[in-house]
Amino acid sequence: MFGATPTGWQRVQAICDFVHRHIEFGYGLSSPTKTAFQAFQDRKGVCRDFAHLAITLCRCMNIPARYCTGYLGDSGMPPPYAPMDFAAWFEAYLGDGWYTFDPRNNTPRIGRVLIARGRDAADVALTTSFGPSTLERFSVWTERARGVTYCVGMLLRDGIVLASDSRTNAGVDNVATFCKMTVFERPGDRVIVLLSSGNLAGTQAVVSVLKQRSDVRRWTAQSLDGPHHVRRRPPRVGRHARHRAARRALPRERPDRVQRLLHRRWTTQGEAPRLFRIYAEGNFIEAGDDTPFLQTGEAKYGKPIIDRVLAPTTTLANATKCVLVSFDSTMRSNLSVGMPIDLVCYERDSLVLRMRRRFEPGDPYFTALSASWSEGVRMVFRSSPSWRGRATSS
Repeated sequence: MFGATPTGWQRVQAICDFVHRHIEFGYGLSSPTKTAFQAFQDRKGVCRDFAHLAITLCRCMNIPARYCTGYLGDSGMPPPYAPMDFAAWFEAYLGDGWYTFDPRNNTPRIGRVLIARGRDAADVALTTSFGPSTLERFSVWTERARGVTYCVGMLLRDGIVLASDSRTNAGVDNVATFCKMTVFERPGDRVIVLLSSGNLAGTQAVVSVLKQRSDVRRWTAQSLDGPHHVRRRPPRVGRHARHRAARRALPRERPDRVQRLLHRRWTTQGEAPRLFRIYAEGNFIEAGDDTPFLQTGEAKYGKPIIDRVLAPTTTLANATKCVLVSFDSTMRSNLSVGMPIDLVCYERDSLVLRMRRRFEPGDPYFTALSASWSEGVRMVFRSSPSWRGRATSS
């Protein structure tokens, strides 16, 4: 049935397409002892039967597959919303990792809550009861975590300034601090700085892969330390981001909402520093004289000051001050962005980071800068000419 299909992802997806068309979904159309062959014959069942048949067909094609059970919410789905319920899907191993597939829905979904994995449903039964039992109440709900952050990078004639906040949250009562800045540095040869935003698990996974490959495969084409041109590094990181987005249920199914591995500043010996914004899909844009800065996350609050102040000829000192004022304005208007603020300032052609600092809550310089900026804005406001319009009769 599937021998003529391309191997790998396409073959597994062909199996999911077949199972999705072959079986009719419906509650009450299955039984605890229903096998994959019976589901194939009856052409009716629940999500467990979809997963069992797809797993069986994958194993017939020598593709390792395992059963998954968990919750599947309504995040990203249009109303009316169906009641949330337990769900079953499966993962297939495709040479370099386990990939998520869902023959029941057969469409990208986000917000899967994995409970357990096993060979089949018997390994990870939702309930195991001895004797009669009655389910009196059952309710499930999930809340979508906000991918909050604020990151900014500035490309100047004298170098580059980059900064990121460190606040993440999954609701007002679940706030944490994580550094979103990663530095790959080989002093005298190259400096690479990554600022990441979006789903924390997804971005940390990509950064972890990049670190492992930089440690294990130094000076090979697969690592950021490899001897390739600076322009080839953004696509390489983008491929890692896209690969990660394809490996796990949440990042795989909506990479655009889950992770943006953002501002990347590359500079290597003999090359001018460059600033990129890399998206989870693998594509990227580059900053230049017309657009000397890139932002992500809660960008709207801190953008006006940058628009008014920044130019390619701005000094590193003034750009650093501008970045911090931009963060101050953002934090005053949006509680989802908060300190500490991680900042690096790279001087052109130095090939080493001489200035890297974390601004903690209550930092004396940041506090003084914030107060000075606020007072300056109020002073300018008070000294600005007033509008003297004439009253009109209606």
